This record gives sequence, C-alpha cells and structure tokens, in this order.
Amino acid sequence: MIRKLLPVFTAAMISVLSGCGGSSGGSDNASNPGIDPDLTGLKSADANSPYANTAPLCVVAEAQSSACSFNTLPLIGMNSSTPSNDDILAHTVVSHDWMAERFAEVLPLLPEDLRGLFRGVTAIVIGSDIRPSFYSRLTGAMYIDPAYLWLTVAEKNTISTDDDFRAGFGNGLQFISLWTYLNGSNRGWQRFSLTDDRTRTIEDLPARLSALLYHELAHANDVFPPSMVGTIDKDDDPLTAVDQLEPFWASTTFSRGGDLPLTSDLLYDVAQVLFYGNEASQSILDLTGTDLGIEFELDYASDDYAYASQFEDVAMIFEEIMMHKNFGFDRVLAYTNQPDSNTPNLNCSHYIVEWGQRNRIGSDFLRPRVEHVLRHMLNKQDVSEYFVNLPEPVNFEIGESYCDNFSLTAPATTSSKSSDVYKNDLPVESIINEPIERHPMR
Repeated sequence: MIRKLLPVFTAAMISVLSGCGGSSGGSDNASNPGIDPDLTGLKSADANSPYANTAPLCVVAEAQSSACSFNTLPLIGMNSSTPSNDDILAHTVVSHDWMAERFAEVLPLLPEDLRGLFRGVTAIVIGSDIRPSFYSRLTGAMYIDPAYLWLTVAEKNTISTDDDFRAGFGNGLQFISLWTYLNGSNRGWQRFSLTDDRTRTIEDLPARLSALLYHELAHANDVFPPSMVGTIDKDDDPLTAVDQLEPFWASTTFSRGGDLPLTSDLLYDVAQVLFYGNEASQSILDLTGTDLGIEFELDYASDDYAYASQFEDVAMIFEEIMMHKNFGFDRVLAYTNQPDSNTPNLNCSHYIVEWGQRNRIGSDFLRPRVEHVLRHMLNKQDVSEYFVNLPEPVNFEIGESYCDNFSLTAPATTSSKSSDVYKNDLPVESIINEPIERHPMR
C-alpha cells in the first residue's frame, strides 16, 4: 500500500515539509503524505477512556473537513500539563490488543521527561500496517510502527513486513549515509528481525522506543509549543491551530528566513534524493562521501536528515540531546563508499569511512540551536544541565571501516545501558537493511 503511493508522497512531502518557513497549509489536502497505512479496525487501548469511541474515528481523518476539533479529541496537555501513564493510555488506539498491553508495560520504563512531552499530541496510534512511524498535523496524533513493541513471535507475526518505502532512495550514489547510537564501542540497542523465531524481553524496548518518541514528540511540541497549549481554542481542529501558532514554532527559527537556518544548498539538494526519492542530478551522482562530509561539517545540522525540512532539523537535535542525557549514547553519522553489492561475503569491513563524526550534538558550533530547541520543548530557560558531561565531537578515522571506528572513537568510560557489540565481520544486511529510523512529519 505504501509503495504504490510513493509518487503522491514525494510531491506532498516536498510542499508540506520543505516549504521552509511557510504555512502548514489549511487546505483539505494539506497533509496528504502519501503514507497510507491501513487503519481499519482501530480500538481504544483503554475501554473506559472518555475518548474510547471518538479517538479511533478522529485519528483516521483524511482531510481537514473531517478532522475532529479539540472539543472532541483534545491534546493530552489540555487536560494535564504533567500527563500520567493512564492519561497517555486514555489517548492510545491500537489495531491489536497486545500493542496496548506492551505499550502500557513499557511506559513506566521510559525516561521520566518523556511523559510531559505527550501533552502535545491528541492520540498515540499503534497499528500493524504503520511504517514508517510519523506525526500528523492534520489529526494531531502520532502513528507508531509496532516493530518497536513486540516481544513474542505471535506478536510480531501480526506486523507488516513491508519495507519502508524510502529503502531504495539514493542507491545510485557513490556514497552511503550511515548512522547509529553508540555506547562506547557498543551499539545502543540490539536489532531483531520480524521474520525469524527470536523473541525479546521488555528490557530490549526502552532505548530504541525512546529515540522514536523523542523524535515524534518533538514534532508535536514544535507546532504545539508547551507554553501556548493553554491558549488554543478548543473549537479549532489541529491544523487550524497549527497555522495560528506558526510564529511560535521552534522550527520557524530554523527556516531559511529564520534566525538560525542551515545554509548548505548542496545538502538540501542531496536530501531531496536521500529522503524524498528525487532523481539525482549528475552533479549529485559525482559526489563522494568526502565531498558531503566537508560540506556537512561547515554547516549547523546535527544530522543530514535535518535537510529534509525545518521540522526534521528540530526533531533530530532534540532526539540526539535527549538520548545522550538519558542514556549516555553518542550518535554517529558517517559517509562511506558504496561497495559493489556482488562483493563476496560483503560485510562491515567493506564500508570504508570517507567522513564521519561521533557526538556532533556536543559541538559548540551547534550549541545556540540546541539551546533553542531545549528551551522550546521543555518550556524552561535554564537548560545548562543538558550540556554537563556532553563530549565534544570526535572525527572518524578516514580509510578505516565504519564498524572499526566504533572502537577507535570510543571514550574511556561508557554507560551501563548498552547492548549488541558491533563486530567488523557483521554481514552487510546487519548494517544496511534495517528499518529506516527517520520519521517523517505529515
């Protein structure tokens, strides 16, 4: 279903997401994302919720004319500025009962500061056909891929195994953009397949799920600033309110006409290929990872996904700083060569770093932008605690393999919250063919 709608996604996402500084739009098709999961059969996670009957209907709206007002389905923060787990579950809808059970089970294990961020959404939707996860301004809800929540084989057998439709974007380029979260020389979390018979425990979920939630909830709190939630007219629908709040978005400051914009036209052009599937020009086809790294290092982004839109710029900064604060994880971004797919026993040693950096979020160069995002999202002025023990960026060793650089750049001490050591002999599918954990905003 997602694949067949790719052309619609491409056009709509460019107009809605890449129109930096512009209105989110008020037309009925303003948030048509081309991401079209099957959302039939949704039900409330809490049968006793006051929104048990309305939330499943509101979150499937396809046009502004059918969107619910906040009187029908309010932002969680309209009823509580400090939402409890029960408040969150009252706004959760699912396609399968186990999804509600797992979400309720993992919520108490998540960082405490995540709970307050749920005030910016009308609902949390977890459905078997959702991929990728995304946030919608049309409904004010976030939509979560249940691949983040399953524990048993029976549970994961209910989840779609379709690829993220962006999986092939950029395949013809000379370089590959790779990222991960690291704790020392270890990856922050272990990856599991949806198609084998492995199971996992509840302890396997919080880190990866937290990264997703920080990202999606950043989108929500960007356009529904915590300081402004109390001013919203409950007769309005989410998209109307979003438009009215545009001067107060965190991302308005990051727009091309804002005070803290990104400046690289080249990286914006490359983002259209990597994240929207545009055809690459010859000049982009000629680029190497070295070229991209030199350009990236001179600008103000924490990750190259920031060039997808001003909204992703904000969400990436918030996700990265919060993952370091709560888990001690360093984010890595690297550009490597594009090995021949027919290489015998293709593995991580064949991916040679042409440019890479660990913990870019710790750069003094980026600090004004990080401070801006934190103050907006957390609704407080003093955010100095988020920079305590935040390491400076460490450059990857050029010419070494991607995975070897994990240990080459590792600090002397690591957090206790790590798993899954990355070894140099890992097959290529372990580092490339993984879920695309970059989550679009509708």
